[in-house]
Amino acid sequence: MKKIFAAILLIPLLLTSCSSTYFFSVLNTGTPYTEKVDNGDFVFENDSLWIAHCFNGENAPIQITVYNKLDTPLYVDWGKSALIVQDQAVSYAGKASRISISTSSETYHYPFSSSSETQSISIGSIGATPSNVDFIPPRTKVSNATLSLNLSLKDVEKLSYKNAKMGNKHQESIDVKRANFTPEDTPFSFTSYITVYAVPEKPMVFEQDFYISSLIKTNAMSPKNLPGDMSQRGDMFFIEKPANNTGWAILLGATVVAGAAILETKAGNNYYYE
Repeated sequence: MKKIFAAILLIPLLLTSCSSTYFFSVLNTGTPYTEKVDNGDFVFENDSLWIAHCFNGENAPIQITVYNKLDTPLYVDWGKSALIVQDQAVSYAGKASRISISTSSETYHYPFSSSSETQSISIGSIGATPSNVDFIPPRTKVSNATLSLNLSLKDVEKLSYKNAKMGNKHQESIDVKRANFTPEDTPFSFTSYITVYAVPEKPMVFEQDFYISSLIKTNAMSPKNLPGDMSQRGDMFFIEKPANNTGWAILLGATVVAGAAILETKAGNNYYYE
């Protein structure tokens, strides 16, 4: 009977040790004219428009928002815009998909959320505008969220991490593993290439470079327990390595069955326990 009680007392410990491991990634940019604003979004702005990139969520969904500041229409050609990783380009036109990746002085205000729950908004085609081109009326915006990154777990796991501390939303100090990178030694970098025009014969091209500047590895904190507004920042995404609980489930199941068998045998022999 003592063995059964001991096994039951171990259950919470076993379950605690079998939690998912999260890799929280912080992005930065090496493009001088792109600014990381307060909510973590990356914004380029000139006299005609602003372009914002947000990567918040699992596996870095890429949300691109283009705002037309002019009194005349603009067009963004998603078919001639792409995510570029190493020497490969993937068009932003088309249905939402994951791209598997291996590592082998004006005050700015803009009215949109960087939340990963924000839906892609497309005003759509007008007249004979091609299906992969969005029409942007004056002082309005359109968004595209067709691609998301899917970094290899094997690549991020093999990196060298150092012990660090991190606070959670309850202001508790949590032990984590952390690795910081420069643009030169980052394990992953990419470019976003956007084509915008007022007339098709005179396209404007905007390239913005991004790289992982920090990785945090932990099985003691999930995204919902991140401090403050950290879970909503446009420069942060996460990768989850689910826990493998199969072995523990078999062990715990066997323990419970064994305990039930012992109690049943003793009950059959008129042993009663309160």
